[in-house]
Amino acid sequence: MFIYESGIYINGSIYDAADGIVNIGESLAVAGTSLTVNGSEVCRQNGTNCPSFGGGDITGVTAGTGLLGGGTSGDVTVSADTTYLQRRVSGTCAAGSSIRVVNADGTVTCEVDDLGSPVDASYVVLGLNSTLTSERVLTAGTGISITDGGANGNITITNAGDTSITNEIQNIITNKGLQRDGSNNFGIQNCTTDQIMKYNSSGQWVCAADAGGSQSLSQVLAVGNSAGAYSIDMNNQNITNTNKITVNTIDPVYNIGGEKFATYVSGMTGLKEETTGKIKLSCWLGGCSSVIDFKKQEKGLDLWLFYQITDFGKDWDNLVVLLTPEGNNNVWYKFRPEKGQLFIYGDRETKVSYRLTAPRFDAEEWSNINTDEGVNGIKVDPKK
Repeated sequence: MFIYESGIYINGSIYDAADGIVNIGESLAVAGTSLTVNGSEVCRQNGTNCPSFGGGDITGVTAGTGLLGGGTSGDVTVSADTTYLQRRVSGTCAAGSSIRVVNADGTVTCEVDDLGSPVDASYVVLGLNSTLTSERVLTAGTGISITDGGANGNITITNAGDTSITNEIQNIITNKGLQRDGSNNFGIQNCTTDQIMKYNSSGQWVCAADAGGSQSLSQVLAVGNSAGAYSIDMNNQNITNTNKITVNTIDPVYNIGGEKFATYVSGMTGLKEETTGKIKLSCWLGGCSSVIDFKKQEKGLDLWLFYQITDFGKDWDNLVVLLTPEGNNNVWYKFRPEKGQLFIYGDRETKVSYRLTAPRFDAEEWSNINTDEGVNGIKVDPKK
């Protein structure tokens, strides 16, 4: 109930003080800003002349579901019924142990995991993780044994007597040229001295005598024709890192318009290098000349490379120079070893072709006498 200037507010309804007094029931009335009961003022709107109300004990408290206690007089106590409610579980167990009992007060009783010793298993269940959407079962097939190592243990898969796997492994060892050591490591089978791996008519790779003996590489690697000749077809690939090639004839073949033509590499006595080129003589003050300055050649050019890989010898005695002028002209040359220069002179302005020859820097290591084993060479009757 609220008292306003013109009435009171009781249970959601307003009662106006029209004509000075509004009676409610038989004993409650509002006059102006005062509340009167049976004609006597008991409270004013401004809060004065109002009665006070004292406090007292609750007459009764009844414990509901899951609670204990309560009463109908004096101070009462209400508590949780632990036979009905469970306190939050706060206890834990160490690694290797599991929770056996959860007590009412939230503590736990632990016991050691009892997985027992590893035993042969017919299957092992793989648990769920972030990539598996359902359980996977690893089942032992025919001739396979699976051993479950338990928690944090290993799963061991072994051959349980199925000889098919062993036979297949042995087949690989027997027929494919492999071998197995005492630690079950596999590798290429080792052959004894003068033996190589060969594929026989039974479809097996086995060690056999090296029939090559003193044969050349072409005879060992290639198949001879009916005439007994041998050849190696490199299918246009390179032969690299070879120290020396002993051949009778070198024939670069050119295919021109579908027709093949032979071009032969000329031989050379002694290990020498050559280079050729042209130079123009310029005339001034009554003379004509030009100079090849080996020390000023651009790196990678012919003259630079020729100078780097040859041995000109003392005073350039090993350098051979051949000159051919254009037209009916005279030309000659002069060395200036101290400056690394070759001067070419003429009696008039003209172009001059040159051919330079000098021993390779390691020429002294290569004799004109061939001592290679198994080399027959081109047979030539000596001149008398």
